[in-house]
Amino acid sequence: MAVLVTGAGPIGAQIARCELERGEKVAVLDVSPQLDALSTILQLENIRVIKGNILEPFDLIRTIRGEGIESVIHTVANPGHIWGGYSNPYEALKINLMGIANVLEAARVMDLKRVVFISSDALYHGLTGGGDKFAFGRENAYPRPSELYGTAKLAGEDIGLNYADMFGIDFVTVRYPAVFGPWPGGGSGLPSRMFYEIVQNHANGKPAKLLRISAELLYSKDAGRGASMACHATDLKDRVFNIGVGKIYRPEEVMQTVLKAFPSIKIAFEDSADADRAPKATAAMDLSRSAEQLGYQPQYNLETALVDLMDWYKTTQKK
Repeated sequence: MAVLVTGAGPIGAQIARCELERGEKVAVLDVSPQLDALSTILQLENIRVIKGNILEPFDLIRTIRGEGIESVIHTVANPGHIWGGYSNPYEALKINLMGIANVLEAARVMDLKRVVFISSDALYHGLTGGGDKFAFGRENAYPRPSELYGTAKLAGEDIGLNYADMFGIDFVTVRYPAVFGPWPGGGSGLPSRMFYEIVQNHANGKPAKLLRISAELLYSKDAGRGASMACHATDLKDRVFNIGVGKIYRPEEVMQTVLKAFPSIKIAFEDSADADRAPKATAAMDLSRSAEQLGYQPQYNLETALVDLMDWYKTTQKK
């Protein structure tokens, strides 16, 4: 099957790698592909990297037609995710809302097999409303995300489910928690940048800083595998699946795990306004549905992910 991955960032790269390992034909569409960064994850000669804008429907249509695309895995989101929504809210809304709308409309017009939408556990944390206990007709009955990224992800899910019900689009959503992993380029979220800098500094004999975040931390290799499973799973009873690790890491446990993975590291906590803005995760996502219907189980915990990240850094980045 020919699969299009929209977005050639840290998650899109891992999804493309997983698709290649399945033997699929893979194309990646990105407005500004970071080829050097991509080449640290997969062999570029094995995929088609296409420069195009998800906000331009004709770029999307040309790619689908030209590459014979049958399914789309849509990862494109605003740079910086939650935190990027504070610095450029209009651009964040435009990318997150019109991106998925264009993909779904292309799927409708061109009769694609499946659309997989990458959503977020922001829909579980940092909520407002819900004070009227779901009572019909009450103004605050339903909880809603408290920041733009989560609001846009919820809207994207709802639009996709509408397309599924109204037009028969085979639409599936996977929800990720905070994702980190190998990626030397721009566009990643705060946890990914933080762990990259920790590994980079330690590998080069420099002290590192750890932000006080409380989150379910998913390694990007598991994220890519989960999305790929959602793209190819058959006989699905549901359309929304959690792809996570089933565990919340508190700041002190993150610190202990970093010290266990890298016993000689020099590291200290650092306060950050960006970290303070992040929704505070209170409970891990339930993975039972994704385990049952997709066959997904995380292969990495935080310690093994950090060791793997260091191996990647030493292999591809350290001079």
